[in-house]
Amino acid sequence: MTIEEQAQPAKRRHPRGVGRPIRLQERDLHVLRSLSEGRYLTVPAIEWLHWPSWRERYKVYLEKRKTDPAATFFPASDVYSRLVALRAGDAPMVYRVVRAAERGSVVYARLPDAYVLAEAGASLLCTYRGYELEKLWYEDPRKRSIKNFEHSVSIGTFYTARRCSLEFSGQGLALID
Repeated sequence: MTIEEQAQPAKRRHPRGVGRPIRLQERDLHVLRSLSEGRYLTVPAIEWLHWPSWRERYKVYLEKRKTDPAATFFPASDVYSRLVALRAGDAPMVYRVVRAAERGSVVYARLPDAYVLAEAGASLLCTYRGYELEKLWYEDPRKRSIKNFEHSVSIGTFYTARRCSLEFSGQGLALID
């Protein structure tokens, strides 16, 4: 290999944001069901519900934050990978809705994107779980008013936090079938 070839950055196998084909997992169906219940869920909210390892990572982050106030907690990359795969193709199972900047005067921080169940995802739940399409909540976010979008995301976050709190304390029944 020549020096010029070594200096070239490695090419990605797939362009950023384009999902690889996946084998549908039980957890993917759980994510779709949660989106039907919580409606607009952020990546951290989806991780709270379906990736139990987040608690240990969060404890490590809290310890690091004691010595480094600039430390930031990010969801695991495999959460993003699954969501990218679920929105890939001609008939995406979920839609991603990009949110505006949280603050931008001194520090720029983006709000986490929200995900919503698409009709194809709802149909998949009907096929695999036997639900009736009319009883599942899904929508095309392009037809939604931006005025109440942030309110809907807040409701989804509250739903997630409440459900996680009850399940963690053993006081609630899991939504998962």
